[in-house]
Amino acid sequence: MKKIWFFLGCLIVGDVYADHFDELQSAFELRIKDPHRSSAMIDNMSELTFVGEQREKVKYLRAFHMALHGELEQSLAQMAQIDTDNLKDKELAAAVLTTMLSVNAGVKTWGDSFHTLHKLRLLLETAPELLSSQTRQNMIFSISNFFWEIGEYDEVVSMMSNLMHQRLTSEDKCRVFSLMLSAQVEKADFEKSKETIQRFEDVCSDTKPSISSHLVKVDKLKVLWHDNAERAVIEKAMAFEPEVILFGYTPSTRTLQVFIAQMAYELNDIELALSYVNKVIGDGKEMGYYRPYLEAYQIAANVNTQIKNNQKAVYFLNKYIALNHVTQENSAKLLLAIEKAKFDVQKVEAEMEMLDSENKLLHTKAELSRERMESTLLLLLFVSILVCFLVYWSWRAKKVQKRLKIAAEIDYLTKTYNRSFFTQKALERLDKLRNKRSSTAIILLDLDHFKRINDSYGHQVGDWALKAVARTLNSELDAKWTLARMGGEEFAIFLEGSNAQEAISIAENCRNIIEKIDTKPTKQSFVITASFGVSDTTSVGYNFDNLMSAADLALYQSKSKGRNKVYEYSNNLSFSK
Repeated sequence: MKKIWFFLGCLIVGDVYADHFDELQSAFELRIKDPHRSSAMIDNMSELTFVGEQREKVKYLRAFHMALHGELEQSLAQMAQIDTDNLKDKELAAAVLTTMLSVNAGVKTWGDSFHTLHKLRLLLETAPELLSSQTRQNMIFSISNFFWEIGEYDEVVSMMSNLMHQRLTSEDKCRVFSLMLSAQVEKADFEKSKETIQRFEDVCSDTKPSISSHLVKVDKLKVLWHDNAERAVIEKAMAFEPEVILFGYTPSTRTLQVFIAQMAYELNDIELALSYVNKVIGDGKEMGYYRPYLEAYQIAANVNTQIKNNQKAVYFLNKYIALNHVTQENSAKLLLAIEKAKFDVQKVEAEMEMLDSENKLLHTKAELSRERMESTLLLLLFVSILVCFLVYWSWRAKKVQKRLKIAAEIDYLTKTYNRSFFTQKALERLDKLRNKRSSTAIILLDLDHFKRINDSYGHQVGDWALKAVARTLNSELDAKWTLARMGGEEFAIFLEGSNAQEAISIAENCRNIIEKIDTKPTKQSFVITASFGVSDTTSVGYNFDNLMSAADLALYQSKSKGRNKVYEYSNNLSFSK
């Protein structure tokens, strides 16, 4: 009788475990298509119910849903407990690596990102037969998302175009269109964007709401706004907001909200702009998705400057400067990570070539041991080749290091210094100048209506304009002064040993020569002008952030007073020319 009860108990436990196993597998398969349902299923599970790799799958799903809700650091900590190298379930290993790649990119840990990218590609190359076609496609999507994150938009469009020729489900076609559209919008290729939107709507009109569909709707609103900046676009965006919030993907929500704030500000609806800015920055959690917060701080500074609330304007401007500094550092780290990844590939290839050379050398010595004279000659020949190779490799390494140093200091487009180098040099000089009590000034200048140049004549003409301004300024400025591109169409000049009046005179001269730039080489007819803001240590002291904030406030005053002007910072922002 006891044996019968034991047998029945085993059957019941087995059925219960099988039910839990099936439910776990369903939650895993639904994580992308229906994340709400997948999350609800996982919330009702305990890791203790499972053993082995099934317990690892529960850990992964919890980490996946943390990432969806913006809890990136917690998500990475959870996934770090999973040993992907030793997982027998390659589907699970692929899922963990794809999510880790996205999250590492989200928190800007570029070294870990490229390490994960390498492991992901290795798995894709070495174990394709252990992965379903859907998983392989998901891995390609993840790699494409990473390239989007680091700004390689052409690579994204190319990968999605290649993937389009494969057999795809309708959901995956929607993901292809979503990624392609996002890259095209970032490139401001609005004509191609419209074609992609139409293809998405032809294929995806009946699919369930997903991350892809929400991202496409946001990008579609951006295209509509570019074509016709009207109130109706804002109303469509506001009507779409509850659906995005309900879906629970934080980056989409913040991107849409800051876009609504930007549109409202451009239509001079100050109250609505502030309302949506507060939605973005109200929780005070930037969560690694810096871009919407950076834009929100800038809008808040602009709005408060416009309504004469200078205290709040300075507060938000400082927040913008601090976060922008973080993004600039991340950009520099990304550049170094990319160069290091390329360097590591070259190093591996060189080591393989060296190993191959050594193997050939040993083989030659063994075969020609009977003929000493020939063996000696061949040995000397191979040693010479090896020495030449090592000399070449040493030269190459020095060249790479020099290129890395230049990349860390010089803006790639204008060949002026970049923001990071400008900040470092200014901080060093200000410390020394403070002791000497030597007057020093900073000039900030921003090209007027630069977006119109890009929109009207294309980004190549816009790039030409930036380079022309940089060349013109370099030709006029003293060699002891430092010119840098701070980002976008904004430049800064560090005038060591100059007071405010001298800086105003220099800024006015710069304003005149910029206005006289001949645009005929572009085969377009337009005038380049710039607005200037000036601050000096006499007014605000030797603190670099204060100097930059003061010059930026004066610059905003120049913008608000009609552009193509020079303003000096003072407590009441009085005009000086």
